Amino acid sequence: MGRSFRAVAVVKAYNAAGSLVAEDLVPSETFAKSGSLLLNVSAVRAARGIRFISFRLFDDAGNRIDAKSMYYDSSGCESKAPHRRPDGTIIENCDWV
Repeated sequence: MGRSFRAVAVVKAYNAAGSLVAEDLVPSETFAKSGSLLLNVSAVRAARGIRFISFRLFDDAGNRIDAKSMYYDSSGCESKAPHRRPDGTIIENCDWV
């Protein structure tokens, strides 16, 4: 069983290989006003090689009330989900999408 969270947003950031790069726990009240540095600043994502972020928001009782996932390109800007070749390399700009 995972950790129990109460009144926080859990933001997890991963690199292109799928390894966890950073985790940010932000109190719900702060998250509602200013979000998270990982979600708000593309330069931070680019510098850390972040390509995927998921966040989960929990209420005071520890119930998950929201969840979202986002993909980013190498410059830290939001993008569509990447396509992977069978060898695991990523196709950045697909001509068929």
